[in-house]
Amino acid sequence: MEEPDQSINSATAEPELRPDEVVEPTAEKSEIRRGWDPGIWLQRRLTRWRRQLPMINEYEKKYLEWENRALRKESLSLRFRAKSGENLLNLLPQAFALVRVASQRTIGLRHYDVQMIGGMALFEGMIAEMDTGEGKTLTAT
Repeated sequence: MEEPDQSINSATAEPELRPDEVVEPTAEKSEIRRGWDPGIWLQRRLTRWRRQLPMINEYEKKYLEWENRALRKESLSLRFRAKSGENLLNLLPQAFALVRVASQRTIGLRHYDVQMIGGMALFEGMIAEMDTGEGKTLTAT
């Protein structure tokens, strides 16, 4: 009995390849990869995140003057705006500034700009790689 060229795996419904088969990439897949540079992609994201820092710093200056009660009200206001469907990217500078001020008041630690950028990466579902001593725990708050 002859062995078929490709059999269908019932669990995945995809053709199984024999170990001696070589599959050449299709033109469609290779065109997706052509011209894609992960370095450019990362630079664009970092530039976008760095543009957020001056806004965060401005909100922080404003929030530093507020009392704890007013900060709590602002926190509730941001939460309400998020739940009512406002774009979370629009709320990011205010929320990050609020967290920075709250952290400074409660535990005495202020987030550095690099930690804010790490937080933005986490916010977008990415992985933020940081060296020892760069404040990964504070970044995640």
